[in-house]
Amino acid sequence: MRRLDRRVHLALAVGLLASVAACKGPSTPEGGPIGPPSRKLVDAAGGSVTSADGVLTVTIPPGALSTPTDIVIQAITNGAPQGQGNAYRVGPPSQLFASPVTFLFRNTTAQPTASLWLSFQLNQSLWLRAGAVAIDGTANTLTTSVNDFGWTDWSIVATGNAAVHKRELEQFLAEAFG
Repeated sequence: MRRLDRRVHLALAVGLLASVAACKGPSTPEGGPIGPPSRKLVDAAGGSVTSADGVLTVTIPPGALSTPTDIVIQAITNGAPQGQGNAYRVGPPSQLFASPVTFLFRNTTAQPTASLWLSFQLNQSLWLRAGAVAIDGTANTLTTSVNDFGWTDWSIVATGNAAVHKRELEQFLAEAFG
């Protein structure tokens, strides 16, 4: 049974490596708030919430929520390696959705949109690149979809040279799977 557990953990680690790559750099503490949060009560009809600075819009489609939920976007200090501008904390933490929710980031940096990507902070320390991001250079936007707010801190990052930090990934897997 122990051998099977190790195989499952190995398969999960391989899946994690295949789906996302960590941003280059060390783990960072979670960011502190910048200004007031944006919030909106969203119900089964769906709706959108935009950060106070207009960079991030979270769109919740009809039917994604079964009960009215206070959706919050808080701009925070950006500790992401190669982070650009503010990072954003989206909540409520661990909120689940019946259908994918869209995060649309507007590029307000001096960097060309094609040279940017999105990252999220895992386990309140390690920043990982989002797996699927639609980049629109004409509209200067980066868009991704999520099924939950399990990873609540998000950032636009310069693509640079991304590499998985083996030691940090091993530490995360050890904490997550024992």
